[in-house]
Amino acid sequence: MARLLEALQAAGRTDEVAVLAERAAQGVPLDDPDAVADLLDAFRKAGQVDQIEAVLRRDPVRHVAVHDLRGVGTMMEMLRKTGHADQAIELATRVAEHLATEIQSGAAQPSEAFQVPLTDARIAGSDNGRSAAVDQPAALARQIRSLREKNAHKQIEELLASGLAERVDLDDRTGLAELLRELKSAKAAEVAAEVAVHAANAGFFDVFVEFNPAGRRQFRFGREPDGSPSAPWGWDDL
Repeated sequence: MARLLEALQAAGRTDEVAVLAERAAQGVPLDDPDAVADLLDAFRKAGQVDQIEAVLRRDPVRHVAVHDLRGVGTMMEMLRKTGHADQAIELATRVAEHLATEIQSGAAQPSEAFQVPLTDARIAGSDNGRSAAVDQPAALARQIRSLREKNAHKQIEELLASGLAERVDLDDRTGLAELLRELKSAKAAEVAAEVAVHAANAGFFDVFVEFNPAGRRQFRFGREPDGSPSAPWGWDDL
């Protein structure tokens, strides 16, 4: 179907492309990540934005077979290329949850949990070789919550030991707060404290003091970039 769309587009047969695209959007098997990825790519090349949205309204992220890691990786890349990185992250989280279950049952090795999406920067559109599924604090929070609910304590420890605090994206205030709540629930106080400090350095001082109440007293007049308390000041100093 994807190849036929491309051929019709190349031949300039726009009416046929529109009819076929609509039919394909409703007929693509949602459990096949390669089929979904191929169709999204064909729609992207053909400029069929409405049909991309039609496919995504059928929620392929929830239905796709996550055991096909290669296919899932391709689908994540296409989600990113069509401007839906948030759904790529959601799919990566599903894969992580699936692998956590497999690891707990002994059907997979712990190292496999980091093969998708950590080893392929294309999956979540990272420019620096890291995966957004790991860097995005909200996605991390969901992953930790899922592992915690499954009592997968060893996998949580491995995730925390992988340098999470250093990699987390500091642009998402809400996500950082959610991540800190999950770290607190997972009794990962040391990592939570490190993330809170990074949040403060990124300008989210309110997040820092929310999870470090003593900081409100310690940094009564603010916090300097080097972590030291700001000198006392009054409104007349402004």
